[in-house]
Amino acid sequence: MGSNASTNNIVNSSKTLKQQIQNGKDDDPLFKYKNGRRFLKNATIFYFLPLDELESDRMQLRNDVDWYIWRSNFSSPIETTLKLGGAQVLDVACGSGLWAFEMASDYPLSEFTGVDVAPIFPSDVMPPNVTFKQCDILEGLPYSDCSFYYIHIKDLFHHFPLKIIRDQLFPDLVRILKPGGWIEIQDRDPNMINAGPICKRLEDMLSLSFLNHGIHIKSHYDDMEKIFEQNNLIKYRLEKKTIPYADLDLAIQDYLSTYKAMRFALTEYSGATPEEYDEIVENASKELIEYNSEFSSSKYFGQKPMVYDI
Repeated sequence: MGSNASTNNIVNSSKTLKQQIQNGKDDDPLFKYKNGRRFLKNATIFYFLPLDELESDRMQLRNDVDWYIWRSNFSSPIETTLKLGGAQVLDVACGSGLWAFEMASDYPLSEFTGVDVAPIFPSDVMPPNVTFKQCDILEGLPYSDCSFYYIHIKDLFHHFPLKIIRDQLFPDLVRILKPGGWIEIQDRDPNMINAGPICKRLEDMLSLSFLNHGIHIKSHYDDMEKIFEQNNLIKYRLEKKTIPYADLDLAIQDYLSTYKAMRFALTEYSGATPEEYDEIVENASKELIEYNSEFSSSKYFGQKPMVYDI
């Protein structure tokens, strides 16, 4: 699962990130600061998770859980091409760059690019086949048509209203995808299976926060196949895996760290005090075992047809 070199790159970059947080100012044009944590200021994106050193640790934990579930960083049939080399790969909303680092280490003959609205990726230490670029994808991806063989998107689409995904983001992704190339989207189901009453309360708080920004998160996943079809992608597949929390302690840690990271946003919209919220999260984590709760991870992927396939 990735190399020691890629992990060291993330560790080194987190030191720079910590310094950025310590030097943060109220007039920072990109970030706002709340209770010692850094958040995105961009009002066009409902991204309520922090962007700081603790969040980089949470991203690493989520990546470890996903690896346990899937045993791979991708599901699209692209490995032969990546091994042969010369493939251009784009990671949208790359965060700390962990996925790109691991892929670059595993497939050194291919090229990997990460883009994110927040520059929390490394700027000084990286493999020779990795580049990062800061950009707001709502302003258009800064690449020519048919630039990438594979485009990877993880834990992103639920931060946008469905209309923006359908009419703006997805068509732009398809525009820069090469004929014969693949788009893959990975995300968690917003609702767990066998949720206890306290876990259900947290889910309701989360849904309310999204609804306050015009986002119905469940509809994103219900409409994904239709979005692929509307953009003329072929060979569409959905792969879904369901895991009991009791089978994976890392998943319980991930659940706890994720809801703790959302504390600022969920208390803002739910009316719960920070102290009440912390107690709810701690009690919810205990229910995961008691109710034999399960979570699902899904991957949606499809191929842009060659000209002769249309």
